[in-house]
Amino acid sequence: MKRTIILCLILAITLLAGCRSPKQTPTKPTPPQPECNCGYRWLETTFSTTVSGVSVTGIIRTSCDSVIWVSVNKVIEMGRMKLTPDSATVFVKILNKAYRGTYNDLYRQTKYRTSFDEIQKKIDDAYRNNKKQITFDINATQLKETVVLDIRRMEPSPAPLHYPLKMPANVKWIKL
Repeated sequence: MKRTIILCLILAITLLAGCRSPKQTPTKPTPPQPECNCGYRWLETTFSTTVSGVSVTGIIRTSCDSVIWVSVNKVIEMGRMKLTPDSATVFVKILNKAYRGTYNDLYRQTKYRTSFDEIQKKIDDAYRNNKKQITFDINATQLKETVVLDIRRMEPSPAPLHYPLKMPANVKWIKL
């Protein structure tokens, strides 16, 4: 009988101790998300185009003011590109070659001047105005052509889009 009473008291004390109100710890206000200049936070676009007489399709995944991923396909994936505000990484899968550097390095090699902001503005303009095409006038050393991306689908996403740019171990890095 004494054991039962002692056990009930221990159980009651344990339950009462667990029922007390938790300490109020001051919480820091979460900093506001940086204002996005785009009409979206994450956007996925599928397109088709012709470059130098070759028809290809592709996907562009964009995180506003952060990163633009591009994948180009012709039956199989031909290459991927990751653009950030300060650098460009290009992986040409069919040649197993890759480039990583700044936009200025790219300009010195190809004589084609572009920037993250310019590309993002064209994508954002197409999204805001429901355009079905994005046009790039390329005047580079090896390619002088107007490339028109025919938009098939352009949808914002409520969740982050991921598209890692994975490189095989034996990739040959191009130095500019």
